[in-house]
Amino acid sequence: MGDSADSPEAPESPRSPDSSSSIESALRWFRERFRADLSDGVEIVYRIELSDSPAESLSLQVADGRLVAERAPASPGADRPADVVYRLSADDLFGILAGRRNPDLLFMEKRIAIEGDLSLALKLRSLFRAGD
Repeated sequence: MGDSADSPEAPESPRSPDSSSSIESALRWFRERFRADLSDGVEIVYRIELSDSPAESLSLQVADGRLVAERAPASPGADRPADVVYRLSADDLFGILAGRRNPDLLFMEKRIAIEGDLSLALKLRSLFRAGD
């Protein structure tokens, strides 16, 4: 994860887990790093639930080269159910996006819970350029 002057900045760690600007920053991170070229023919819905702030969840909907990254509906399943659900703290999410935390290590430490198809969960990484 190298430095580049024109790369978008990773979101800062939130001051509080329910910080609205931090969630928007995370959504922007996903939108700016989306690899449309690797998502043709792919149709996956990811949901990222912040364990320390249940009201805050992100939805990443990938379909045929497009990404819709938005706050997830308050009630899961309000639209298409997620294929994969991640549960982790806001601090860990922002640490991963900023390149300060290793998601594999967090998973082994049981700080990330994954529900759904593990092969689809692993695909998430390839759909986004690495953070700087």
